[in-house]
Amino acid sequence: MDAAQVAAIVAATRLAEPVVKTGLKLFESLFGESCRVFGDLLADQIYSWQWHNRIQILDRAAKQLEGKTIDPTTMPAGFLIPLLDACGNAEDEILQEMWASLLVEAGDRRDAQSPMFIRILKDLSPDDARYLLGCGKNSVHPYLESRRVQLNSITESEVRLRTLGLLSGGHSTLKSRHMTKSTYLSEFGQLFLRSVTPRSSAK
Repeated sequence: MDAAQVAAIVAATRLAEPVVKTGLKLFESLFGESCRVFGDLLADQIYSWQWHNRIQILDRAAKQLEGKTIDPTTMPAGFLIPLLDACGNAEDEILQEMWASLLVEAGDRRDAQSPMFIRILKDLSPDDARYLLGCGKNSVHPYLESRRVQLNSITESEVRLRTLGLLSGGHSTLKSRHMTKSTYLSEFGQLFLRSVTPRSSAK
């Protein structure tokens, strides 16, 4: 790990040096070479902002690993490189933890190495992420909620998560001004949530 490169990244991203070093160490273990973050481009706000996010996510992944490592041979470049590219736009802490979790889980499980998971995670807003993680905590298994709600109270996040195929809805019946509704994780939603839930939250 080049000290000048570390110093340049610390200066550009304004991250603490230990965070940068931890993130770059995981990067090197995955790619087998030093992170080539080009000095001239670090002056570009978008480029430095994306690397700020990526290094934070790598640092979070390293913490979830608790001293273990990811065997780079278990993860195809066709999954790893798009993941690293896409996660650079995640600034929200919860989304960063979910990206870190996807990286960690993909190192352990081939069923987590789905390009669809990358595309879906890119499309989630911070509210969507919180709603989805809440689904995993609300019931036995899978998440199942029966509730009476005002007709206009279905949240935008719920609508988006249904559209992405992560949630399914049971039969809805109109009663007076209320609707009785069941919402639960689809099978695909369960697999996705298992792959993006931070390990500390899954315990």
